[in-house]
Amino acid sequence: MRKPDAPARDPLLIVPDCNVLIHAKALSELPWQDIFVGDVEIVIVGPVLRELDQVKRRPGRPGRLARDMGSDLRELLERPDFSDVIRQTRPRVTRRLWLGQREGREYPREGLDVTHGDQAIINCGLWLLDNGSRVVFLTDDTLAAVQAKEFGLPCQLLPREWLRPAENDETQKENSRLKSEIARLTASEPQPRGWFEDLEGNKIDRIDIILKRFQPLSSETIKALMERVETASPMAQITRRPASKISGGSVDIATINEQVSYAVGTLMEFAIARYEEEHAAWLGKVRQRLETLHIAWRHRQKWPGASFVAQNAGSRPASGTLVEIIAAGNFQIMRPRAWKGEAAQIDGKRRLAEMSIQMPPVPPSASDTMAKLFGTDNGPVGLERPRLVDPLRGLNDKRESDAFYWRTGRTDASDRMELECETWRHQRPPQIFKFLVAGSDAEPISGAVTGRISACNLATPVEVRLPIRLSFVDRPMDSIANEMVSEFESVVAGWRRARSLPPIGK
Repeated sequence: MRKPDAPARDPLLIVPDCNVLIHAKALSELPWQDIFVGDVEIVIVGPVLRELDQVKRRPGRPGRLARDMGSDLRELLERPDFSDVIRQTRPRVTRRLWLGQREGREYPREGLDVTHGDQAIINCGLWLLDNGSRVVFLTDDTLAAVQAKEFGLPCQLLPREWLRPAENDETQKENSRLKSEIARLTASEPQPRGWFEDLEGNKIDRIDIILKRFQPLSSETIKALMERVETASPMAQITRRPASKISGGSVDIATINEQVSYAVGTLMEFAIARYEEEHAAWLGKVRQRLETLHIAWRHRQKWPGASFVAQNAGSRPASGTLVEIIAAGNFQIMRPRAWKGEAAQIDGKRRLAEMSIQMPPVPPSASDTMAKLFGTDNGPVGLERPRLVDPLRGLNDKRESDAFYWRTGRTDASDRMELECETWRHQRPPQIFKFLVAGSDAEPISGAVTGRISACNLATPVEVRLPIRLSFVDRPMDSIANEMVSEFESVVAGWRRARSLPPIGK
């Protein structure tokens, strides 16, 4: 507020709110002359007294100052005019209680709510203003200042230099002591650190990549491919020569050739029927493989992964350590599987079979039939299928106190992976916990993976987050299926050449 151009005979009435009495310096110490010219009178209205009563119940310095201010103002009630002089000159400052219970409730401006603390104080100032006094509302509340100006009451915001200096009261001293104690205890705790790396060991702060979404083959494409498969390897046309049945009776050695011919013909009929069934079943399997080719490739999709790396960089071990890797979003996480030995070979053969067309059944021949008849063919040697070896087997057979062991999320996809360690020693190489993102390509994937380290002797767990965002682009399977069929055609043609068979159709 600007200083008046000339001093007035009557003092300027200053109506402070409760914040000024609590947070400003003592009224007698404020430099009133820096803002106002002439004498001033501090008018403490009834709504301010009610707010002071509420502040008395607060802890710390505000409550103590409100109680001291209440005792000081109580002495004014014993004076005839409820006032005293707190500074004699430069300028003269008078302090006066003005309860104004009746006047403060009369003639409120339209829209002014006298049940609200600040607006009740403003209404008292407006009453004094309407009765011919020069009035200024002094506040430290910007909203109250705006409301006062809206209703026509002159207002002055409390200058920052008029505020009380920070004081180390008992509460602040206790807070400082507690902070020092916390710092001392924190220094004696283990100091775990955590971060994320990609599977190659490079630090990362997010995963944001695009994956392929393999599309199924159309029915027209499957029909055309099946025609090529059937053309490359049609069902063999085998000439049937069934022998006539020999009448019963004694066996004449002269008829033995006829009996053998009959037996061979009968076995040949069974072999041909079985071959036709196997060839039809083979065609069905080829069609099924083409129809589900996109599913096999989705299953083999290489989803992104990362490693949560944890290290105890402090000067003491962490007891009862728990490492959590938590997925939040429309995806899950799982531990990567690393097949070894026989399991790796079996998985490789399975992958090769999924990505190729198997050869058709071999048509029967007369020589095979004779071998079966006289028992000289023992059939193909059956290979015992090796048992898949679980690479995680034996991991937890023996527990060591300073090693991490799985609690949950060891094998299947889940929302979290948990590992525990009885005594996690310090100054050791970082622990690396790998995981893969697992989800559906039906919609974009978004979320975050949180790595958390907690321990019995660690007050605050350590947490780091890795944002995840995966989008998908459609990938047709036509070229892949065409390569599979072309490779099949080439293999069949080579097989026929090796046996000196004429090409198909000649």
